[in-house]
This record gives sequence, structure tokens and C-alpha cells, in this order.
Amino acid sequence: MAIEAGIFSNNSSYSDRFIEDYTRLKELVEHMKGIGLKIVLTSGSFDFFHLGHAVYLEKAREHGDLLIVGVDSDEKVRARKGSNRPLYPQEERLQILVRQRSVDIVTLKHRSEEQWQLIKCVCPDVLIATQETYTSEEIERLAEWCGEVIVLEPQ
Repeated sequence: MAIEAGIFSNNSSYSDRFIEDYTRLKELVEHMKGIGLKIVLTSGSFDFFHLGHAVYLEKAREHGDLLIVGVDSDEKVRARKGSNRPLYPQEERLQILVRQRSVDIVTLKHRSEEQWQLIKCVCPDVLIATQETYTSEEIERLAEWCGEVIVLEPQ
């Protein structure tokens, strides 16, 4: 019998799948790990969501049982990509990601967070990144909080 509620439902249920509070997210992740689920984490701005993003998320999900996606806040995107970004506000980007079949949970990454705060909170079994995300030295440092770091080719 399949579970048809919360993050395991076939519904997009934004109220269940968007978890902004990192304390609540950490508790949920610890519970999921406790029942033997392999946790996968990735993040990005996902501004102007396109087919490459969808394929990337599907490939990320193949590495575990539960995919968590950190979405850069509008302020964080603006700081990194310029004053004319994001093209789509964070609320819309979150709503799009919640509706992706491969994504189980989305959360928001704020500019004010310390470096790798989401990674340290989730301590994923697998962290999925692109070649542009981390240096090889940073990948070695991330081993402290991640079981494995997998670098995917851009899609």
C-alpha cells in the first residue's frame, strides 16, 4: 500500500513540500534517515526553469530515495547574477520545483546564511553539484557533512 500523504503524496502540496524552517527540515531528515531512506541534496537559483533543470533534478533523484532542493532567494540571486535577476520571483520558482515529480522537498536559501548552512543542516548521504559549484578543495571539505559528492555534467 502506497503512502498518499505529505511529501509522499502524488499531489504537489506546496504546504507539505516547502519547508523553510531548517530546524523542522533537520528533524524530518533525521526521521527519514532513521527509517533507512537515502537523502540527496542539491541547490541552485532555478531562475527561468528549463528542460536542463528538469533533467538535472531527475538525475539527482536517481542517487537516493528523497531529493531535497535548496532554492536561492531573490536577494541571493540578485547578489550573484546582477540587479536584473531573478527573472522569476522566488515564490514562483519554489512553486515550479514543488511540482517536479523528482523533487520531494524544497527549501529557501537566504543570502544571510553562513556558507553551506543547508548542507550542514541536512548532512545528505549524497550532495549533487555541477562542475561550476565547488572547487576540488571544497569538495574535499564537504566530506565532513556529506556521505558523497557527485558532480553532474551541465544538462
